Amino acid sequence: MPKSLFQKFLFAYLVLFPLFSKAEQTRLDSLKLQLDTATGINRVNILSGICWEFHFFNQDSAIIYGNQGLILAKKINYKNGQAQLLNNIATIYFDKGEYDKAMGTYIDAEIFFESDNNKKGMSMTSLNIGNLQLNQKLYDKALVSYSSALDIAKQAGDNELTARCFNAIGALFYETEEKLKALDYFSKALEIMKEINNTRGISEGLNNVAVVYEELGNYKQALVYHNQSL
Repeated sequence: MPKSLFQKFLFAYLVLFPLFSKAEQTRLDSLKLQLDTATGINRVNILSGICWEFHFFNQDSAIIYGNQGLILAKKINYKNGQAQLLNNIATIYFDKGEYDKAMGTYIDAEIFFESDNNKKGMSMTSLNIGNLQLNQKLYDKALVSYSSALDIAKQAGDNELTARCFNAIGALFYETEEKLKALDYFSKALEIMKEINNTRGISEGLNNVAVVYEELGNYKQALVYHNQSL
């Protein structure tokens, strides 16, 4: 599977992680300033944001801030905050190639999201677990995780997340050389992105469909979708 295509489906919080830039540095500086006076739930959310921003370029610092947030979230019984921080930390472990730690931490995050009845969080965590399993070529397990994420996203009525789940399943079938199934799921994702007018999602969806048509030898259709994605 071409790396450029596969990377689109890693991690629910960004699917594609951008390189660290001035924009991220500005956001990080702003969050650190806010942290000076923040308390309670707001402080947990800011620590979660700092953890996430740091993960792009300093994973050790990201985990330090993430653990600080976890301690406070536990102290004030902020379950959604605990879940979000665990999800962030799990993704950092994933990035570092510490897959067992990543899986255990994702599962802990999922438990907290479930206890808080946070459907979107549950779906995103299942999606991340599927990404981890796909990365390890555990295709059957990944499909189960993706299907669970899809069902929950539909229950939550989150169209964008539903589209991401369709994309993830499409990526799995692309990697397992089941191109027609991949085309079907990529097309479903694209349809939703068009319905919600998600410009970036439409562009990526058009490109995904084009890549599959090209693999199938249908160069005419591939060119149509490639041109639309530009």
